[in-house]
Amino acid sequence: MTAKETATEHIISISDNGIGIGGQYREKVFEMFSRLHAMHEYDGIGLGLAACRRILLLHGGRIWIDDQDEPGTLFKIALKK
Repeated sequence: MTAKETATEHIISISDNGIGIGGQYREKVFEMFSRLHAMHEYDGIGLGLAACRRILLLHGGRIWIDDQDEPGTLFKIALKK
């Protein structure tokens, strides 16, 4: 995890070492009850990232998935100062 500050935001980067999320699914994973795999393949019901996005939007922030060279996914969160 890293953090940086811009003139208007605090940006937090969080990287995991999971299976990764393909570019075509980078918005879909933020939808309520959205799953990319069957329930028997991976746990979860598709609310975690949707809840994160909703909370951040209510506070004037944003969340997105960024490109990274390593396996896994790089999530970025921006909060207004």
